Amino acid sequence: MKTKFLRIVSSFLLVFAFGFTVQAQSISGTVTDENGVPLPGATVLVQGTSNGVSTDFDGNYSINASSGDTLVFSFVGYGSQSVVVGSSATVNAELSPDNTLEEVVVTSLGIKRNVKALGYSLTQVDGSELSANKTSNAINALQGKVAGVMVTGSAMGAKGSSRVVIRGSSSLTGNNQPLYVVDGITINNSNLGASGVWGGADYGDGISSINPDEIESISVLKGGAAAALYGSRASNGVIIINTKTGAGTEGIGVEFNSSVQFDMLNLGLRDTQELYGQGRDFSKVSDAIDTYQAWGPRMDGSMVAQWDGVSREYSLQPSALDSFYNTGETYTNTIAVSTANENSNTRISMTNLSNTDIVPNSTLGRNSFGINNSNKFGDNFSVDVNVKYIMEDQEGNPQLSDSPGNGNFAVNLFAPTINVNDMMGAGGLGRNADLSEFRISDNTYSQNPFFAAYNYINSSEKERFIGAINARWDLADYLYVRGRVGGDRYNLLKQSSTPFGTAYQPRGSMNESVFNI
Repeated sequence: MKTKFLRIVSSFLLVFAFGFTVQAQSISGTVTDENGVPLPGATVLVQGTSNGVSTDFDGNYSINASSGDTLVFSFVGYGSQSVVVGSSATVNAELSPDNTLEEVVVTSLGIKRNVKALGYSLTQVDGSELSANKTSNAINALQGKVAGVMVTGSAMGAKGSSRVVIRGSSSLTGNNQPLYVVDGITINNSNLGASGVWGGADYGDGISSINPDEIESISVLKGGAAAALYGSRASNGVIIINTKTGAGTEGIGVEFNSSVQFDMLNLGLRDTQELYGQGRDFSKVSDAIDTYQAWGPRMDGSMVAQWDGVSREYSLQPSALDSFYNTGETYTNTIAVSTANENSNTRISMTNLSNTDIVPNSTLGRNSFGINNSNKFGDNFSVDVNVKYIMEDQEGNPQLSDSPGNGNFAVNLFAPTINVNDMMGAGGLGRNADLSEFRISDNTYSQNPFFAAYNYINSSEKERFIGAINARWDLADYLYVRGRVGGDRYNLLKQSSTPFGTAYQPRGSMNESVFNI
């Protein structure tokens, strides 16, 4: 009985195997183009498997496939074709050229051109690439993405200006920065304040106000062709920024984007010594200028009168840099609503940026509003409207370069036996009880870092409007008339003051400036 059962099972398996194998067959045929010319080297692949062959010199092929399998025919420069295997052992394929559009970029005056048709160098960076490495200043995200373009941010972080040089500097003393064009309108990229030999604060520049979440693409135009298209202002190149529109939206689209960025001081870059403490000429106590610096003997733990006359342990203290600086935080939230139909599209967006710098008492707040609207009237007339409205407040911009007002200068020189937190003073925030500067040295140009951060005023309020209206009338397939009107205007209020009781300027000073540009 058992033997009979095994014979039946064996017979069934043989029939099943035979039935399975007879379905496989040798499929052959020829692959040609739309004119019947054989395509040698074309690929023939059984879909979903690794079973594939290439055509010979005459475009012929042969492959094992089963009825119901799908053969995929492909060749470089041609669109692929899929054919289901039926009862016939011959399957021919005719491939058509791939007519996919070449890359199109926006050049001068908003004209779209094929990259291969350009007679000059132009590199385009998609907005998604900028978002992958998001920064508060969109131009800083170009670093390393375009050959020949050097982007340098300032020490001011989120509030600082940026220096962009394309293909090297062309002038030793003049301006080497490129021209910026936003939605077809040239914008003002003037530096709103910078540090010099005798100090000063950076208040950012024109391009720093552009919202990174609004950027669709950035095109960098290099070489002399830039000047030919935009005039002498473009002699150092052109950076063309196109903002997002509602084109392609189905119904009503809502976009929300939120990001958080942290900035921390990299103490590993400073390999400071931790053997010698405060003093000068191997003396722990000295009447010399800047006695908070590390020119004394080895730290031995003894009690020594320090810079303020108070006796403290002559030993290693917490890092002055780590104690003085904070962790910078930048919060960015964007919401956008877009809609589109056959004849129009609209996108409205709002962005809030809130930044707290690593320097104490230094903040940035920015609110940006944008409207992009496009309308078609008939088959040959269209109007585009682009509006950007920006409100920005900066507080506590640290002074740079010269030491008065620059707390960064002093805190980088402290001896390892000095605890920077002892410099708060009886009045707090680096002040005496009478609110004058709690001095750390008999050198009037050496600033208490807390007094500089919390008592000096370097602030600004900016209101900016960038707008453009563009109209186009197509007279024929090869001829059109375009008109554009727009501008970039902003009001800027800057305030700076040296507080009363400052060592080098006891009576203090104040300055207020208003710019309408």
